[in-house]
Amino acid sequence: MADIRFGKGKPKDGRTRNWTIIVYEDSAPKNWREILRGLHIQVFISPYHDRDVRANGEPKKPHWHVILCFKGKKSIAQIQEISDRLSGTKVLWEECAVGDLDGMVRYLIHFDDADKFQYDINGIETMGGADVLAHFATANDVDEIVGEMMDWCIEQTCYSFFRLSNYARAARPDWFRVITTSRTVFLTNWLKSMQWDLRQQQQAAWEAANHETYGEGGAVDGSM
Repeated sequence: MADIRFGKGKPKDGRTRNWTIIVYEDSAPKNWREILRGLHIQVFISPYHDRDVRANGEPKKPHWHVILCFKGKKSIAQIQEISDRLSGTKVLWEECAVGDLDGMVRYLIHFDDADKFQYDINGIETMGGADVLAHFATANDVDEIVGEMMDWCIEQTCYSFFRLSNYARAARPDWFRVITTSRTVFLTNWLKSMQWDLRQQQQAAWEAANHETYGEGGAVDGSM
């Protein structure tokens, strides 16, 4: 986890913008989410981690992982003040300073850790406009999503970018984000190419059927 927390080492001023802390249900006030909301920053809250186990198989105490994203750098002391208002867990640089925000957001559901229990991405809570899907779209993820869209278009004989984007907006927000942020040009050109190819196939099929019916001379014109 060090590469996710802060693998590049501690800055000289001991401050950074993104932090993660743990909240335990039995020691947090009932309004702990309201306390976080009152910070007016971007916040990610994991699904309730009640299926985590240690290396020896012993269950871990159920908890939430909370990621705090500030516009400016904060110190350990400042983050400890926030933690004290929640569960009071100790803030340590090695455990709480986030170096890889993408990796930390993905860790909220153990996305990159196949040996850990896989939590549902829909269980991630956000505040302050935090965008979950933005942190899951690595290059490989985007390629996989584009492949899914291409397969869907082929299966549905869809060569309309309008139809694809509306379907993605309604049913597949992960597709919609890719469409709107990174692969619009590719997808529109691919859909046009698929439409052209389909028309070529239809033309070839028509010509073959016409040849079979009327022979080399083409369609009879009734002049006989």
